[in-house]
Amino acid sequence: MPHTTRINDGPHHSPSRIRINHAAELYGCTPKTIRRMISRGEITGYKFGPRIILVSPEEIESVLRVIPTVSCDDA
Repeated sequence: MPHTTRINDGPHHSPSRIRINHAAELYGCTPKTIRRMISRGEITGYKFGPRIILVSPEEIESVLRVIPTVSCDDA
């Protein structure tokens, strides 16, 4: 039986914590970027066993910011 690292948060069954590699895939960055975010204190890392670090997708989304763009119609 395969193991999973997802921790369910209530009846909706969406993961409240995911592995660093999965987070990097979801947000289009490298695992190293996620580790740097943890090191800078931008997000929380949760140690699970000797090697696994989990992160919260909600925390990652909270540090994302929208970059304003200029419309071509304004030129």
